[in-house]
Amino acid sequence: MTEPEDAAQLDDDELLNAVPSRSDRPRRRVSLSSPSLVLGMFALTMSWFTPWVAPLALIAVVLAVIALVRRHADRALAWWGFGFGVVAIAYCGVWALWILGQLGEAPVIELPAA
Repeated sequence: MTEPEDAAQLDDDELLNAVPSRSDRPRRRVSLSSPSLVLGMFALTMSWFTPWVAPLALIAVVLAVIALVRRHADRALAWWGFGFGVVAIAYCGVWALWILGQLGEAPVIELPAA
């Protein structure tokens, strides 16, 4: 069947079927790799000074895992965000142990004398 020149040549059913519905349009997918990387970098930088950014680092790790599961995400950025988040969580843990040691709640980790 040849395509008509204008919509006046279409009957009502053909006109309705010719217009793509909202569900037929491709959806724009949002990648979580970039937010994971940004949160991971921010959490890593701030974890050098304070342990209170551990929740942000955890969010960065979760976003990176979700981005790695999705097919359309930039995997390299997601891996960097994951790595920064994990290292930030480790730094926050060191800070928390040091703070608890200063309060007398946890034993202080002492290095052996050389």
